[in-house]
Amino acid sequence: QLFQFAGFVVPGSRGSIAGLLVIQHMHEYYKERGFTTALTTIDSDNRPSWSMVLKLGFDQLDQAWDAYKLFGFRWSRPTKARCQVKL
Repeated sequence: QLFQFAGFVVPGSRGSIAGLLVIQHMHEYYKERGFTTALTTIDSDNRPSWSMVLKLGFDQLDQAWDAYKLFGFRWSRPTKARCQVKL
């Protein structure tokens, strides 16, 4: 399982095909190495990112949990802003 962590696209380049191609290439790279699922977390108000991951074939999970660990403390919170895709 691959967790696709945050990225940033310069506002002037958002919506371009370049970002989509880079992520598709990254997924193929990990698929060849045996990964079967990619997960990503997106802010619910980030419409450009939602649009991009939907084009990549991601599905939104009904319920997911974000887990945190800091200074030996662990906690989690429910979130709806997570998607998954089968590679």
